Amino acid sequence: MKSMCYSNNDYVLPVAISPGIGYLLYDCAPDVLNNDPMGDTCMFSPFSAMSSFTDPNIGGASNGTLGAVINSGGYAPNNTLWFVPITYTDNLSYSYDPTCVDLGPPIEVVYLNPISIDELIDSINGTVTVVVSGGYSEFYPGQYHITNNGAGTISSVTVDSSGGSFQISGLTGGALWDYTVLDDNGCNVFSSGSLPGSLEIKERVLDYSLSPNPSKEFITINFQRNIEGIASVVNQLGEIILKVAVKGNTVQLNVQNLDSGVYFIKVESNWNNYPAKRVIIID
Repeated sequence: MKSMCYSNNDYVLPVAISPGIGYLLYDCAPDVLNNDPMGDTCMFSPFSAMSSFTDPNIGGASNGTLGAVINSGGYAPNNTLWFVPITYTDNLSYSYDPTCVDLGPPIEVVYLNPISIDELIDSINGTVTVVVSGGYSEFYPGQYHITNNGAGTISSVTVDSSGGSFQISGLTGGALWDYTVLDDNGCNVFSSGSLPGSLEIKERVLDYSLSPNPSKEFITINFQRNIEGIASVVNQLGEIILKVAVKGNTVQLNVQNLDSGVYFIKVESNWNNYPAKRVIIID
C-alpha cells in the first residue's frame, strides 16, 4: 500500500466512524503516482466497503457493474474496469481523508461478452454458415476453436477474430449438424439442428423441451401441443438407438442402458416439422 499522511504522525481519526478496507472503481487506468483519488480523472466512484467481494459478469456490458458504468457515461475501453483498494475512514459512508489515504495496486478486470453465434441455413445448397463473436477473441489476440460433432464438412477448425465465420457444407435433407465453439479462455457455446428434408410446405416448425439435459436415467420431452408420432434417440453416426411412440404432449425416454456421450433427439410426425436436439448422456 502507498500512503500520504501527516509526516509527524499526529493524525487523529474523527470520532464515531467505522474505518476499514474497501475499493474505488475506475473506468480507465489509474494514475499510480496520484495518491489523491479525487485528483484522478479515471476514478468513477466508490465500489465496496468490504476487503473482499465477488462481482459476477452478467452478460458483459449489458448488466452488472460494467453496465452501470457504461449507462452512467463511463468509458470502460474493451469492457475493462480497475478496482483499487483504499482505506476508508468510514466504511458506512465510503468517506476517506485525502490528506491521509492508503491506496493499493490497481486490479484490472475485463468483462467478456458471451460468445454469440449467428447462423444462416441454406437448405437448397446444404450449408450452414456461422458468424462468431464475443468471448476472449473480441478484445484480445486469440482464436475460436471449432469442433464439428455432426454431419457435413467444416470449412475451418479455427476462426481468427471476432466477427469471423465458418461453414458446414455437404448437408443433405434431414442431416443433423452439430458444432462447438471454444475460445482461448475456455468459454464455449454449441448449437445443433437438422436440415429440412424437402421443399414441401408443412406446418411451421414447433419447438419442444428436454429435461434433464444432461441425463443418466430418463429424459422427458414436453411438446407445445398434443401430437402423434415417433421420438427417436440417434447417435452421431445417424443410427437410431431407441424409438418411442408419442401420443399427447409429453413422453419419457429411458436412457439408462445407453453409453455416455452425445446423442440427438429426433421427433417425426405427419403434420409437424420438429428440429433435432442435442442431448448428453452421462454415467
